[in-house]
Amino acid sequence: MNTKTLFYILKRIGLAILTIWVVITVTFFVMHAVPGGPFLSEKAISASAQAALEAKYRLVPVCPERDGGLPTPRLPS
Repeated sequence: MNTKTLFYILKRIGLAILTIWVVITVTFFVMHAVPGGPFLSEKAISASAQAALEAKYRLVPVCPERDGGLPTPRLPS
């Protein structure tokens, strides 16, 4: 295998890794910028039903480790 072929292969691998990183990063920021929650949809549910769902699944509204909240690792719920 000559050096041109090796350079081409390494360049393609590098660009693939860069592309995957960019897609993951953009997805992360878009998902954190979108308002709403997992139980919000086009059909409105009653406040008591939404409270029951939130109580059942005990969702944390924001990643507490990101904002300096809960210590890591913590006990499983």
